[in-house]
Amino acid sequence: MKVAGLFSGIGGLELPFRARGAHTALLCDSWDASRSVLAARFPEVPLIEDVRTLDALPRGVDVVTAGFPCTDLSQAGRTAGIKGEASGLVAHVFRLLRHHDVEWLVLENVRNMLVLDRGRAMSYLVSELEQLGFRWAYRLVDSRFTGVPQRRHRVILMHAVASNRYQTDSPCGGLTSSLSRVSFSHWRLKDLVEDIIGQAISRDRIGWAHLEAD
Repeated sequence: MKVAGLFSGIGGLELPFRARGAHTALLCDSWDASRSVLAARFPEVPLIEDVRTLDALPRGVDVVTAGFPCTDLSQAGRTAGIKGEASGLVAHVFRLLRHHDVEWLVLENVRNMLVLDRGRAMSYLVSELEQLGFRWAYRLVDSRFTGVPQRRHRVILMHAVASNRYQTDSPCGGLTSSLSRVSFSHWRLKDLVEDIIGQAISRDRIGWAHLEAD
């Protein structure tokens, strides 16, 4: 499995994939400090500074991760919305995906994007995802349950290509069922999701906030 990380930060979304044997094919971040950390953690991986200059994803990429900028979505930021100068860069994720088929997409951002401008950000993201043929679900994560002594809410969105191999007869829909049973190289994607959001977060305390079914 090959992973391309956009808006990679210090690699928080990409490290769990690598820990399970996935190959990191590309990383991208504009902040000098973040790129320094990425270069130390992923010394062999091509590192791009500006997503706007990226013409295409590497050949064979199966998964794209993107913790896109929260500057225009956070309560502590400009609250300019999803079309703001920084947060609006997520459009480049969709631009790249229009020319490259991937199986999975992982997005991350702040809780405030769920309600800002009456949910305009989520409406935009969902519209783009569905046009690309993805099914999607999101989970609201509280950092307290990962052992961090602070409370920070983050939205983790998982997106899977809506194809027959992910469909089941389960009443909860194909995406959540596929998270429980699809395996890549002997590890379950559902377990990977738990790694991303923190091992201490149990399914009893935080469940799927929403599932978009067919």
